[in-house]
Amino acid sequence: MRESTVFYRSFYEAIKELDADMQSQVYCAIFEYALNFNQLELTGVAKTVFTLIKPQLDANQKRFDNGNKPKLKQTISKTEANHKQDTSKPYPNANVNDNVNVNANDNVNENVNAKVLRSHFRAPTYDEILNCMKSKNEIANGIWNSAKVITEAKAFFNHYESNGWMVGKNKMKNWEAAIRNWMNNNSKFETQKQNTNGKPKFDNTAHYQNVAAQVAANISAEREG
Repeated sequence: MRESTVFYRSFYEAIKELDADMQSQVYCAIFEYALNFNQLELTGVAKTVFTLIKPQLDANQKRFDNGNKPKLKQTISKTEANHKQDTSKPYPNANVNDNVNVNANDNVNENVNAKVLRSHFRAPTYDEILNCMKSKNEIANGIWNSAKVITEAKAFFNHYESNGWMVGKNKMKNWEAAIRNWMNNNSKFETQKQNTNGKPKFDNTAHYQNVAAQVAANISAEREG
């Protein structure tokens, strides 16, 4: 049994992405193992995260055990050196050099941080996506009707479920941010969001540019004629 243990930031970064129940399971497993040396039975994602953290806990325990071991070799070496020094005193010309160097280096370097960060993403369910879109639609004053929200939620889920939750060539990191981008990139949503009255704004810029180009072409044709 130990009175304390080391808790790394990498542990926290990995666990905070889990839901509340899984977080509780992993926290209990870490402290029960590190303080009481009991390994709890976990399943699913909670087991995966704890499995990645466990090697670092074992390394910490090994360093703790080595730090508490009596340094017998060093004590014996000092005793022998003192004895030889006392023996050499009657002979001032004798040069006795007994150099005993005990170097115990227990360096266990387990890169838990990289493994945990690679595994912390959890793909959302369809219901989570739908609820998130409903919430964002409400914040935008409900510019989508219920049917549109459901349609876009299904489209988002089917798209990323089919490509393994990849954004381009990279694994998705934050699905809520991806939903926000999805909704903002939807032309109908973006156009309506810009209009506080809920009616799409008409941009005259392109229209006037086309008219000006046509007039210039007509003038040029008349000159050439």
